[in-house]
Amino acid sequence: MEPDLTWVYSTLSAAGGASVTWLFSRKKQKAETVQTELDNVQKAVEIWRQTAEDLKKEVEQLRAEVKELQKVVADLHKENLALKEQVSKFKT
Repeated sequence: MEPDLTWVYSTLSAAGGASVTWLFSRKKQKAETVQTELDNVQKAVEIWRQTAEDLKKEVEQLRAEVKELQKVVADLHKENLALKEQVSKFKT
């Protein structure tokens, strides 16, 4: 009488099927991981690009404000010199 090997074949078949399924799902998961990483990098690049544009606009505004304030300081300096001259004339 030969031993019943049906359970061995069933077990090997199930293990083989599970291994093949694992290999294919592993490749799919790896591809999805790479795609997710690429999406995250694209989002990060977009955030940095927007931040850079915002900072560029802010720098331009601050430069204009600095120019305006420099003009005000120059005008005040001239006015201060004129007032000092007037004061010195009254003292003498």
